[in-house]
Amino acid sequence: MSNNKLLVCICFHYSESRVPILMETLKFLSEYDMDVHIVIDTNTGEWIPPNMSNIEVRVHTGMQHPYNLT
Repeated sequence: MSNNKLLVCICFHYSESRVPILMETLKFLSEYDMDVHIVIDTNTGEWIPPNMSNIEVRVHTGMQHPYNLT
């Protein structure tokens, strides 16, 4: 692994139909040859990604509008 680092922030408004897209994105990012830290901002704890040490999930509840997530 190189000394390069990458921070990826993903806003994920939960929808069951979008979970496969997010999983594919996480899989793609895991293939990078660098230290990748992923932060997922989401509106619910209903879905939590697989336990990976490089993923941090932040749940934001009580938003007035879904667009406030971004």
